[in-house]
Amino acid sequence: MTWQDEVFVERLARLEEKHVQRKSLIFRQNRSDGTGWAMDVGFAISLLAAGLIGFFSVILARYAMFHSQGLPDVSVNPNLVMAVDGFFAFFIAFFWLRMVFSMTSRLHVTAKLVGISAALVCMNMLVHGYPQIFERAFSPEWVEQARHAKGPGWLPFQSTG
Repeated sequence: MTWQDEVFVERLARLEEKHVQRKSLIFRQNRSDGTGWAMDVGFAISLLAAGLIGFFSVILARYAMFHSQGLPDVSVNPNLVMAVDGFFAFFIAFFWLRMVFSMTSRLHVTAKLVGISAALVCMNMLVHGYPQIFERAFSPEWVEQARHAKGPGWLPFQSTG
């Protein structure tokens, strides 16, 4: 074997070693170091946090709408109010809070949408269950209007007549 052949074989060995190192960095299939379960739990917690971000973005949207416009008009269609609240919460959760939290995977987006939907449906029941908390955040007049306009089991997409 000539010295050129030896240099060539050494170069092939180095390239193969780099390829194996790069492949192990890319695929990371070996979780024998014990961090696999911690990563899984962290991901589950991040999904829960994304759902809570969606839920609280509806409350934040209604809070901002109340403090910018005052008491909502009772003659407006509640389905329209729910759609506006949902759109504003979507804007808050997906654009404004995206600057703070980096949750852009499909599962995180789905969890945010589920949180927004749950808040749109359940916030009326929360107002009936915990009026003192909402009186501090909004106003006693807003809570009274919300409690008298809709019963405790009322869902926002049900007809009112």
